[in-house]
Amino acid sequence: MRGRGAALGAIGLGLALGLGEAAGAGGPIRPLAQEHVVVGESPSPADMPLYSPTILRLDDHRLVAGYTRATKDTKRQGPGAEVAKAPRRTMSPIGWVEPAVVQIVDPDHGWHDPSGRTFHLLARAHTGGTGLACLTKVVENADGSMTMSLERAPSGKTMLYVPMPGGQMRFHVLYDARTRLYWLLGSQATDSMRRPDRLPAERYDLPNNERHRLVLHFSRNLIDWCFAGLVAKTESPKEARSYASMDIDGDDLVILSRSGDARAKSAHDGNLITFHRVRNFRTLVY
Repeated sequence: MRGRGAALGAIGLGLALGLGEAAGAGGPIRPLAQEHVVVGESPSPADMPLYSPTILRLDDHRLVAGYTRATKDTKRQGPGAEVAKAPRRTMSPIGWVEPAVVQIVDPDHGWHDPSGRTFHLLARAHTGGTGLACLTKVVENADGSMTMSLERAPSGKTMLYVPMPGGQMRFHVLYDARTRLYWLLGSQATDSMRRPDRLPAERYDLPNNERHRLVLHFSRNLIDWCFAGLVAKTESPKEARSYASMDIDGDDLVILSRSGDARAKSAHDGNLITFHRVRNFRTLVY
């Protein structure tokens, strides 16, 4: 089917997208890899299939598959800044990765497109901090091509960052037509202000990179998120419950998590896939 379903499928499968004015001489997105695809039952505006599409990298003003690599020196510090040196705990350049594709279906939303040709990409924001995601949008043109650009705030200014609990890690967003809410599954940060040189050995990477608490939120507009509950947790930060995907099974949410136990190499390199069920998840709305 042409239009909404076709455009979303093209984005989810990582077909070439133009970056609009931001692309400049850098050219279009070039898909080189795809993580996985999670498809809903119906490609209608009220029950959108959601995808985890091609990983993107910003490289010399061009988006290609992979992780973000900035071109400027990100290690520069302000006058008098004290840097806590911690071996094996280094900060990669700022950027975004692991996006999810959603569509805004509420006609009262300021970013709603009545034509159904606009889709939004919410991506993990790699900043060293927590609670933010990166936002871009893709518009299907009349000729079938697609243009990618930044979204605009009500003031008219372009914006890149939006509030999102757990936006510092990979997350999954799922739209539920019955509640008309977006459901967010992601990692909860509890200790992101710890000095890197004082992290215990079992903590992986930087202080914001906690992976052992999997939580659920809901939102009517992809901006204002309400905490719904704790899906899973472990007592050791080495034993991850993260990078999860979910789907709706009747009145329940069913979840698969990239997990680990005490035998895992690290919170990142897990050794398990665990299944979780949130029964009667819609009763969590308040």
